[in-house]
Amino acid sequence: MRHDSRGWFSVASLDLPDRVLLSAVVLLPWAFGGIEIWAYRLAGLLAVVAATLRVGLATGPDWRLRRIRFLLVPAILLLALALLQLMPLPPSLLGRLSPKAHALYVTTFPGYATGQAGDPIAGLEAQALAQVPEVDGIPDPRAADEPLSTAVGGRWDGWRPVSLAPALTIERIFWYVPLLITFLMFHAGSRDAERRRVFQAVLFLNFLSLALFGLVFMAIGNDKLYWIRSTVQDTNPFGPYVNPTNFAAVMELAVPWVLAAAWSAHRLKRRSALPFPILLATGACCLLAGMLSGSRAAVVLMIAAIAAVALVVQQNRRTRLLLSAGFAGVAVSGSVLVALTGLGGRFARFFELGTGGLADVERLAAWRAAWTMLRDFPLTGAGIGAFREVFPIYAPAGGDARMRHLHNDYFEVVVETGWFGALLLVGLTFAFVWLAVSSSKRNLTANGLLIGLACLFVHAAVDFNHQIPANALLFVAAAGMVVSREQPE
Repeated sequence: MRHDSRGWFSVASLDLPDRVLLSAVVLLPWAFGGIEIWAYRLAGLLAVVAATLRVGLATGPDWRLRRIRFLLVPAILLLALALLQLMPLPPSLLGRLSPKAHALYVTTFPGYATGQAGDPIAGLEAQALAQVPEVDGIPDPRAADEPLSTAVGGRWDGWRPVSLAPALTIERIFWYVPLLITFLMFHAGSRDAERRRVFQAVLFLNFLSLALFGLVFMAIGNDKLYWIRSTVQDTNPFGPYVNPTNFAAVMELAVPWVLAAAWSAHRLKRRSALPFPILLATGACCLLAGMLSGSRAAVVLMIAAIAAVALVVQQNRRTRLLLSAGFAGVAVSGSVLVALTGLGGRFARFFELGTGGLADVERLAAWRAAWTMLRDFPLTGAGIGAFREVFPIYAPAGGDARMRHLHNDYFEVVVETGWFGALLLVGLTFAFVWLAVSSSKRNLTANGLLIGLACLFVHAAVDFNHQIPANALLFVAAAGMVVSREQPE
């Protein structure tokens, strides 16, 4: 592939597997953020097809998993833990591993762990047969020597899994595999400079398209997706997303990444996939769209990300110290100004204009309830994906018992997988941070991407952006790119 002086790119450098996978990453945000089953299942299928083509065609970059093996180990163990949660266990063993799950099965399924017929349907069948005593004298056609018995075996007295929502756990596993494939393929492809440029260019143009669509959506004003489709109560669509916070998360990733690439292209004369004016316009549009989405966390994180990029681009240590002091002073002064004047109320009203998010007090109440839930499922968790089914038991009085996510991605994973899952999550996080920092040294664009990923990491502590399929797919694609080594600038 050739680049002219302006840095234009060509998708000709991508082979068929890359194009299939990149299409899934780019198109899923436009399908309502991928929150519907058909959307993320189709994206997952495309990821599996891309991996199959890569293996079958035996073309393109090799996987080279050795460097990221410490990252893959906890990731694969998490998958293994989810599979173990689906394994049916005898009541005696389940009672030791997860006493609360055993107790719930006992109270929910009559006859569980007793070996007796306790199924209500079975009881009705037995009562019906008892109303016809003549049935005892009718021989069973399958065993002529034995009379037909009225005994009906219980349906709930068998083995049960740790997961209290096995169907949802299976669904999560089927989605986890495409996410892992996407990470591996973007990691492999991004080691080639030309492929990496095309990946960046296509993603940057998609960021720009999403931002422009969000701005147009807000300017026209409508509470329907694509001005056509109504959403459920307590949501406020923004762009193609049902929730403006989830839209803002994409902008959090885009702003520092694109601005760092723009600086690299303009000041360092670094060859890029897109011309500097387009990069600058993309960064500005993403920043504006993210601000107008009304997400408090997104606004704060984007401002902090811009400050971080401004520090990273400085080569002089003294300049960095002065800028750091200046940013700290502005942050403190702004906080005092907002707290002591009427600006605080105005900001609060702006961020509460129908964002569909939880109030802080509701979020804290849900976290306290989830802590009680974790104490009941300390070792194995309630089952990956089972939070929405089990949380109503623990929901505080007056709270939202229909809460589908905990508004803290890390805490939700721990509640669903127990302390074993928590250890794996910590190991996965440390391995990723180490690889990402070591891979992005002395490369401004990679540092911008790392800052954007850090924004998503922080935001995940107060929201559920990683539970949105489009955001999760974009996150793992970007994560795969940042842990691939890049030439220093």
